[in-house]
Amino acid sequence: RVACRDGNDGTLAEEIAALVDEGRVGLLPPGTLPREPLLFSELPEDFSARFARAAHALRAGDELRPQTAMLVPLVVHGRLIGAWSFFRSGREPPYEPRELDLAREIAQRLALALDNARLYQTAREAVRARDEVLSTVAHDLRNPLSAISVSVHALKTRIPPEAKREHRALEAVSRGVERVTQLVSDLLDERTIESGRLSIEFQTCSAEVLVRHAAEANRVRLEGASLPLELELEPNLPRVLADANRIAQVFDNLIGNAIKFTPRGRAVRLGAARSGGFVHFWVADEGNGILPEDLPHIFDRYWKVHRADRRGAGLGLSICKGIVEAHGGKIWAESAPEHGSTFHFTLLATEAGG
Repeated sequence: RVACRDGNDGTLAEEIAALVDEGRVGLLPPGTLPREPLLFSELPEDFSARFARAAHALRAGDELRPQTAMLVPLVVHGRLIGAWSFFRSGREPPYEPRELDLAREIAQRLALALDNARLYQTAREAVRARDEVLSTVAHDLRNPLSAISVSVHALKTRIPPEAKREHRALEAVSRGVERVTQLVSDLLDERTIESGRLSIEFQTCSAEVLVRHAAEANRVRLEGASLPLELELEPNLPRVLADANRIAQVFDNLIGNAIKFTPRGRAVRLGAARSGGFVHFWVADEGNGILPEDLPHIFDRYWKVHRADRRGAGLGLSICKGIVEAHGGKIWAESAPEHGSTFHFTLLATEAGG
């Protein structure tokens, strides 16, 4: 790239850049880069001649012909990734060694910034490729999973009740299908959220009903884990603007996390209260809590507190965040080791109560 300090020379800069790309203007032979900074108090005759011909072709005046130059390598982690050239025309004083030192320092930072940008772009491309593969696999798995689920249900109706061993085997298959189906659903939801295409069907909903429905929908899971459920509902809650199905998904994920990390016999609490122009919801557990250094990452995609945990893909909380933010609300967590965790989120309240 070529730039002129004088903004009026922008067009000339673009034309010179084209000549540089063609190898017609340059301090060194094409493809040659310096390993050390170079200061040219006078430019080589062959360069001056080439530039003179180029300047004539570009109808540039003699006052723009460079008389002095600096060439600074761009090096990062020992790798030469480019060079930075500076030119001054005859209407300005020649470059001095102190300016070369300054250019060297700036070039070091520029090289690091360019390399970071390259790494960032590479990472983005890798993430995009991974997401496309996961999305394709998730779509392709939907039909086989549905067929397996239907077949398992049909087998259950045909096997006599006394065949307990066979029923246990089918239940194991059914649970496995449910886990994979949930994983597929999470992958597709995360992809939809990431692309900004999450569908939200807003309606006014009773905040209390949202909490009670979530409690009822998860009661069997909680009872199976021997976790008492407690409701904490402020009286006369206002209605909220929400997609009831999506908010049920948020509650399911948060309650599922509470079940996963809470020892048997300890309580899980669901609650809601008015908070300014919003309704504040929460799901609290009495588990082991989250370490302070882990807390900032819990809503990151594919992040898990325990890396060896094979339950899910680490997308549940990320999906919750996407859904709540699509509603114009906020989601956050509070936790302390050995004191459990509380996950909070807010939804916009409407004027009417109930």
